[in-house]
Amino acid sequence: MIKLLGKALREVRRDLSATITTILACGLLLCCALAVRQAIGERDEMGHLRVGIILNGDLATAYSANFARAERALEDHFGERVSVEVAQNVPQDEALGHLRAMAESGCGIIFLCSADFTEAGRLAALDYHNVQFCQAAPIAPTPEGAPGNYHTFTAALHEARFVAGVIAGMKLRELIDAHLIEPEEAMVGYVIPDLVPEVMSGMAAFLIGVRTVTPTATMRVRRTHAWSDFSRDEGEAEALIKEGCVVISHHTDTAGTAMACERHRQARRPLFHVGTNLGMSEVAPDTSLLSLRPDWNRYIIGAVEATLRREPIESSVPGRAFGQDMVGGFRGGWLQILDLNPAQAPRGARERIATLVEEFSNNEMPRIFYGNYLGVDPDNPRDSMDMRHAFRECSRQATPSFHYLLSWVMNVEN
Repeated sequence: MIKLLGKALREVRRDLSATITTILACGLLLCCALAVRQAIGERDEMGHLRVGIILNGDLATAYSANFARAERALEDHFGERVSVEVAQNVPQDEALGHLRAMAESGCGIIFLCSADFTEAGRLAALDYHNVQFCQAAPIAPTPEGAPGNYHTFTAALHEARFVAGVIAGMKLRELIDAHLIEPEEAMVGYVIPDLVPEVMSGMAAFLIGVRTVTPTATMRVRRTHAWSDFSRDEGEAEALIKEGCVVISHHTDTAGTAMACERHRQARRPLFHVGTNLGMSEVAPDTSLLSLRPDWNRYIIGAVEATLRREPIESSVPGRAFGQDMVGGFRGGWLQILDLNPAQAPRGARERIATLVEEFSNNEMPRIFYGNYLGVDPDNPRDSMDMRHAFRECSRQATPSFHYLLSWVMNVEN
């Protein structure tokens, strides 16, 4: 009996030893697996970033096509360190769902191209604290108390519009000197979505630039009540052409104004176009003078680099920061004058552009809104500005705040 009991105890000890050995071996394997997984995770976290871009249009729209350039720029700059997910034609009421889907898919930073996505961006930032949400072209400054992972960025487009206006003024001066138009016929047409500070700032800068060369120039403005509507852009440009405008420009998202100019190029007087966001000479070779655009790549690449390094975006991107809002102009490379059409551009245009861009690049806040003008708020005529005292746009906030029409030289038609 004692022998049998001893034998049983030895077998139990042997089985228990084997079990413990097995448990220890499994634990060791599990620890190794966790260590490998953690190492891989840290490497991915530190060395790779998923980037989201949400567009309200597609590549057929000049504004969205310009913004979409960032996808190629990110891939060229970072290579395998980033992967990019782009959503096109996103309606305003579906933006929050797209933002959440991108955050859930692992995006560490998401760029929103339209001010229509502002509310969705702030709501998503509250839900996903580890994701950076970067809103382009906001209408107003970010309010106090906004999530710390919500950022905005905008370009000082008034600088580029002033430069483009100077070139348009040079063209008008050539036409006057050649007796192709009379000085009082130097009319500029401008197509806009609506009267908001971003737009009013840009069109005032454009006209002031024109009038530095051709002081008899005036501006007629027509509204489409939409940022991106090709047929409305085209229709309002045609109305301005019929009214006698010689140069047409726009602050809308499509190439409709350029194509209207090209179709009416045989009108009874000369006709030219200044484009926005993309070069327009391909669709308007006989009327396009030049184009301008914000170079969003400057901010987007810098923000992605900051996120990869876990550094604050606003202290890592060249530009002026106001809290979580950023703005940049020619200084810092946020703006481009492009597609100068040699067949239509006035003599000396290239040299004049280079001189102005250099001057602006060396001056953080160049003086543009200045001259013998009276600015009047169209919604409140009691609010006016004597522009003999210079107004410095974007000196106190990133978003434009100039909200005046220039009396006597600027007329809103509709």
